[in-house]
Amino acid sequence: MDKDEFSKSHSPSNNIYFSVLSSSWLMIVAALLFMGISWYVLEQYLRDRGEERFENSVQELTEAVNRRMLAYEQVLRGGVGLLLSSNSVTRKEWQTYVVNAHLSEYYPGFQGFGYAQLLKPDTLDTHVQQVQAEGFKDYKIYPEGVRDQYCVILYLEPFDWRNQRAFGYDMCSEANRRKAIDHAITTGQPTISGKVALVQDTPEDAKAGFLMYLPIYQGIVATEAERKQQAIGLVYAAFRMDDLMQGIMGDRFSGLKLAIYENPQASVDSLMFTSSKVLPNQKDVFYQSQTDLIGGKQWRLDISSQSRFISRSE
Repeated sequence: MDKDEFSKSHSPSNNIYFSVLSSSWLMIVAALLFMGISWYVLEQYLRDRGEERFENSVQELTEAVNRRMLAYEQVLRGGVGLLLSSNSVTRKEWQTYVVNAHLSEYYPGFQGFGYAQLLKPDTLDTHVQQVQAEGFKDYKIYPEGVRDQYCVILYLEPFDWRNQRAFGYDMCSEANRRKAIDHAITTGQPTISGKVALVQDTPEDAKAGFLMYLPIYQGIVATEAERKQQAIGLVYAAFRMDDLMQGIMGDRFSGLKLAIYENPQASVDSLMFTSSKVLPNQKDVFYQSQTDLIGGKQWRLDISSQSRFISRSE
């Protein structure tokens, strides 16, 4: 190569061209790097905001459940107060109290609000005769069987066809109910049962339910032995989980999926309620599982969401 060719191949214009080309590529790489970092930071920001909103919604939901259950406890205490204020509260007086309390209006979720009397085997016949004398000629205690203690539903409102199915039912005949009844009597505290099939339900519309109990004692009690000896009955409320949770959640928590289990172990048998056909799981965008002590019972609440909780502007 002669000197002229060498000088042409390395002319200033070529050097400028390569310099501009190199600078352009550097600017593109820098821009892409900046965009990547910006995207990551923005995505992380939106993720954090969404998670914060999800956790706030979860807290609001769990507080709503706890507030509603505390409200039901107060209703039961009102029933106990009514029964203790008189030597003999009649069926009509119980009905008047429940009607005027507007329970279905202010406390949606009740299937029934009632009073169950504790009986011993030697008092069953007298009890049946007294109720039949009120005009319920077909009244009987069921299911049949000899037990050391009976907890028989005496008053139950509203006394419609559905609740009449439970009239005379001995709640001590079923294990989950009996366990909750014994715990309520022993402690003197509101106690909820495990998952049960309500007697009011028919096979066609059976749903998971539970009951809340609050005992009534004859006289002043201070010890566990006295509570067991002087318990005369229980005020109780029956709930269908679907109706209860619909009243609590409504449309307010439509962005959440909720599953409630009767104990800390999640299983098909322990599942009491689900707001979605697909159960909450860790593959959802957000997921949280926790246990809450409600009425002496450990409920497990699994909550998740497919929503990112991000607004359109974001």
